[in-house]
Amino acid sequence: MEESSITGQSLEELITAFLTHLAHTNRSPYTRHAYATDLAQLWAFYQGPVQGITAEVLRSFFNTQMCLGPATRARQQSAVACFLTWAYQHELLDNNPMLKIERVKLDPPSPRGMERDQIERILKAIPAKCQRDQLFFHLLLETGLRISEGLSLYVEDIDFKRFEL
Repeated sequence: MEESSITGQSLEELITAFLTHLAHTNRSPYTRHAYATDLAQLWAFYQGPVQGITAEVLRSFFNTQMCLGPATRARQQSAVACFLTWAYQHELLDNNPMLKIERVKLDPPSPRGMERDQIERILKAIPAKCQRDQLFFHLLLETGLRISEGLSLYVEDIDFKRFEL
């Protein structure tokens, strides 16, 4: 959609144009669906022109969402920020009011691990004739490598001198 064809459209039409832009730039269907939901909530809250979206409007909108979890609120802020950045880049806004909003800070994710007995059950489930698979899972277990790291490992990457007796 050309810039001249999006100027003067309603907020709802601009949100639709933005979601089309996300599809054309290969954004995940899950991201597009989540952003569509979040931006529909913004539109239900504020139906004025995009130029009328101010930091105060955004603060009021985000205050209505305080009952939601931090991850959901952070995603909503991300959706609105991405939309407003797009609108600013298309010269539909003189400035991006999202820059004046303090964003939700999420706690860093805690490491996810498995209990040792779960790991042992997985190792026992690998047939004895599948030595390659047994070796791979033991390598992951003993080194803490991620699966992707283990799969991209070459024999040359291993320093066997450390294992000499």
